[in-house]
Amino acid sequence: GERQASLTATAVIEFVVSLPLSPNRPFSVPPCLRGENPLGISLMSKTDHESLCRRCARCCYEKYVVGERVFTTRRPCDCLDVKTRLCRIYETRFQDNHRCVPVDQGIKLGVFPADCPYVQGVEGYIPSEEGWLEEEVVALIERGALLTAEDVRAEMRRRRKSTTERHGGPRRTKT
Repeated sequence: GERQASLTATAVIEFVVSLPLSPNRPFSVPPCLRGENPLGISLMSKTDHESLCRRCARCCYEKYVVGERVFTTRRPCDCLDVKTRLCRIYETRFQDNHRCVPVDQGIKLGVFPADCPYVQGVEGYIPSEEGWLEEEVVALIERGALLTAEDVRAEMRRRRKSTTERHGGPRRTKT
């Protein structure tokens, strides 16, 4: 039932906050989880991995899977120091933080932004969508009110339009 589906979703994507799944909406594996890693990045040494990282920390924000897409929220990982953009438990992150995944899994899951050096040259890579989901949108996802990636995008567009209208349209600069 619902508990089984939720456990399955959590087992497949531990780093993602569990979504409430209805029995008539089984968990769908994102396309980025299907198939093998074309770069074989797991064969890279730890030093090679470290040298690729720009320390932008954009992969260290909570993600939600909606439909077959991964969306990034405004919620940083509890272990992320947002000022330095460094992990407070870096050396033990995989043991101490069940949501943290190694680079090869992160590539398969689509947690890295499109411009991340880890995914440059990865054919078919589908990055997380970085609309930086607002808390209100996250709440709608958690309640099951947004069931597809297009639902999430439409809600984000609606909210942006509403904000723009409340503030008198786009800001114009004098020339």
